[in-house]
Amino acid sequence: MNSSVFQYSFRNQNHSWEEILVKGQYNLTFPNKWLTEKLNVLKKKNVYPYLDLGCGFGRHSEPMIKKSYLCVGLDASFTAAHNTYLKCNANIDSIQGVMKELPFKNASFGIVLAWRSLYLQNAENIKHTLSEIKRVLRIGGYFIGCVRSTSNTLYHIAAQREKMFEPNTFYLHDDEFPGVIYHFFSKYEMIDILKGFKIEAMRCEALEHTSFTIKYPNYSNDFWVFITRKL
Repeated sequence: MNSSVFQYSFRNQNHSWEEILVKGQYNLTFPNKWLTEKLNVLKKKNVYPYLDLGCGFGRHSEPMIKKSYLCVGLDASFTAAHNTYLKCNANIDSIQGVMKELPFKNASFGIVLAWRSLYLQNAENIKHTLSEIKRVLRIGGYFIGCVRSTSNTLYHIAAQREKMFEPNTFYLHDDEFPGVIYHFFSKYEMIDILKGFKIEAMRCEALEHTSFTIKYPNYSNDFWVFITRKL
């Protein structure tokens, strides 16, 4: 990993998230405070390098770069990957790619982060992604993330507007979401998908709204937040 080289990969340029991010519809730019504090603690323990899956515009990679953390960002959107590279002042490998096929060697990372990204796939691809995460993590490495719960704001909206194409999974179709997949997790499914890791913490809590979900104050924006380690 060369932390100053941006890898221009044009695969999946027509991904739905490319359209969303180019239009500026995804407005989360500030890092999650709890997550940043957790990553700072791990930095002191020399747990590195750090892989940010679904890095978006680098809201979590940038704080780590400022603390001299060796980071790699990956996003399905070329625009997101490129902007992360620029936001981090070229001190990051930022790659356009898909989570289910990670272009990294076995045991390459000390931390893999999937924050508000893992659930943007169907169930089969989520399983592939989890297998890939485990492959690229070192023994004892951390897998940290959050996924939308079946009590999440968007689940209620999707259930009213769309038809499930598989359990707890919808294609959202409107001006905000041009055919984007969302999968929502029950507690039982969370325990099942994380069974290959040691769960150090897992809880359901309301996280910050996007400009879209904030329009629905009657629903809680619930996510499963977790910290696990590779056995």
